[in-house]
Amino acid sequence: MVFLWCVPFLNRPLQKPFVKILAGVTIGFFCYGVLIEFVQHYFVLNRSFDLGDIGADAVGCLIGFFFSRRQWKLSEL
Repeated sequence: MVFLWCVPFLNRPLQKPFVKILAGVTIGFFCYGVLIEFVQHYFVLNRSFDLGDIGADAVGCLIGFFFSRRQWKLSEL
């Protein structure tokens, strides 16, 4: 999701540095993943809070961050 949200910014001239936008998107989606874990724990029957899922969300967000940054650097060439 991080990469898909950053695709529109890849070839566009930006007033704000792309890395700041990318970091904001990454942090936003990580917080979204943590929020979903709390919703599952408190509001959904037969679902539980799992730190492993939060770790997987963090890894996925970081992969999206680094892949988006790499694509941005390649598009500048």
